[in-house]
Amino acid sequence: MAAAPCADHYGDGSEVGAVILPSWPVQNISRRKETVSARGLNYSDDFEDGDLAQCENLSSRRWPYLATRNGRRKLTEYQDVTALSAWNGLVAVRGTDLVYDGQVVGTVTAGAKQFAAVNTKLVIWPDKVYLDLTDMTVKDLAAKAEATGATVAVTEVDRNGYVSYTTTITFTFAETTDLTTLFKPGDGVELAGFSHAENNRALVIKTVETNRITVDSGDFVNETVEPELDTSISTEGEEDPVGGAVIVETEGDPEDYVIKITMERKVPEMDFICESKNRLWGVSNETKTIYSSALGDPTNFNVFSGISTDSYALPVATAGDFTGCCKLSSSVLFFKEQVLHRIYGDYPAEYAMHTTEMEGLRAGCHKSLTIINDALFYVGLHGVFTYAGGTPVDISRIFGNHVLTEAVGCTDGEKFWLSVLVDGEKGLYVFDPNVGAWLKEDRFRFTDIARIGEAVYLLKEDGTVWLADSGEPDRDIDWMLEYAPFYEDTEGQGRKRVTRLLIRAELEGKAWMAAETRTGPGPKWTEAGKIKGPGEDMIVLNVPPNRGDVYRVRLRGHGPCTLKNVVREHVRGGDG
Repeated sequence: MAAAPCADHYGDGSEVGAVILPSWPVQNISRRKETVSARGLNYSDDFEDGDLAQCENLSSRRWPYLATRNGRRKLTEYQDVTALSAWNGLVAVRGTDLVYDGQVVGTVTAGAKQFAAVNTKLVIWPDKVYLDLTDMTVKDLAAKAEATGATVAVTEVDRNGYVSYTTTITFTFAETTDLTTLFKPGDGVELAGFSHAENNRALVIKTVETNRITVDSGDFVNETVEPELDTSISTEGEEDPVGGAVIVETEGDPEDYVIKITMERKVPEMDFICESKNRLWGVSNETKTIYSSALGDPTNFNVFSGISTDSYALPVATAGDFTGCCKLSSSVLFFKEQVLHRIYGDYPAEYAMHTTEMEGLRAGCHKSLTIINDALFYVGLHGVFTYAGGTPVDISRIFGNHVLTEAVGCTDGEKFWLSVLVDGEKGLYVFDPNVGAWLKEDRFRFTDIARIGEAVYLLKEDGTVWLADSGEPDRDIDWMLEYAPFYEDTEGQGRKRVTRLLIRAELEGKAWMAAETRTGPGPKWTEAGKIKGPGEDMIVLNVPPNRGDVYRVRLRGHGPCTLKNVVREHVRGGDG
């Protein structure tokens, strides 16, 4: 039997409007209709009617309808980008240029980065530099200088009738070095070059001048500078009468030697960094240590004065490497693949660590860590999880036994955007927590995703940057979806057999949609109907009897489309 003619045709001769396939006679028994609810992607074997076995370029923006995603806009001023973030504006690494809000503000090394904002400093890792947001210049977190002279002084102090002694060392540096650009009062520095190992220690700077720095020395050991060390230190004051030997002695003519004592503000090597409560936190797999900077100062990790603004370090002995870190509410999380270390507290004396064996963060997925409404989303060894402080909840059973790797996540404030390899296949997936549905947007890989307000920016692996949702429809978009298999006969109150599906869609402009079916296990798809916009129309798919108990439906199209509803018509009773 020939298909019913249509009123119009495409330029290629294909039919326009609803196409109704031949029908087959059925017994005059109870005929019923049921709406197939819109559902999301489901790669697993545990599926229901309405689940999607595959999809591409779909969005939940018109839920409960499925719609094509909006168009994307390429940012032409960003090319050859290797890292992307946002802090009141886009931050990008383009070659060796650091670009902030479209302007080149400094130089960094090329390649992938981690970013964390502390106070007015945007830290760029692993370069150990920061963008000073007050003057838009790139500066080093660490600092180092070599002294050309030093003076040790002992000062007697009367504290309410009790006599004590303060020992300080004033270091002199080359006239060409402006120390105020390297150091500041309160910096924790390490000294090196003394012959007595006890004197090569961490101290806190008291004052900084252009070429002079004074530090509290503590109890220095008598220092004899041997000529072969090619160093010289002049001395003032006397030996501390309360027992702290501070005199630095010199052998030979001091004018014949140049001191080589170095002063350095060190920043530890860390694999992962994050910000929490105005501190820079990080962790090192080499030293198995968690670090925190001084309060508000990511340049200082060696200030241990016994006050609340001190820096902090904590060795951790659990097995395995750390895989990432982030803040969550009032705590800081340090993940391994099967362990979570969570640090609570507001300052070092109050810090406490709680360790939990749980589904951790998969190695290589540290960029998937994303906070949405005070809940953490991340990729673990067995899928995607949310964590709000109790037991992690698996939100990715739809991925079945597929393995997710190299994940990068972000949010627009509502949805979870996830670029991930699924068994090595690239894809950008979006999870809508409000409806519990996953949809696949495309088959590309994005190495960084950044957010400004509701706008999401995607760094494609080819170095281009895209605004994920331009707010305008994409007139040239190609999309598809394949439903999970429909079973013709099901057991229940009597038997039922599906006779047809009614699929209604809304199309814009010159958009079109085609429906294809496949019965049984065969690989061949047969076109069953095609409609063209603008406006709403319906495709009616008749299901042939006695051709197997399973059939599949695939929809594909070009241009903006909204799938409004799917109705499943069946007969029930007897053998059907």
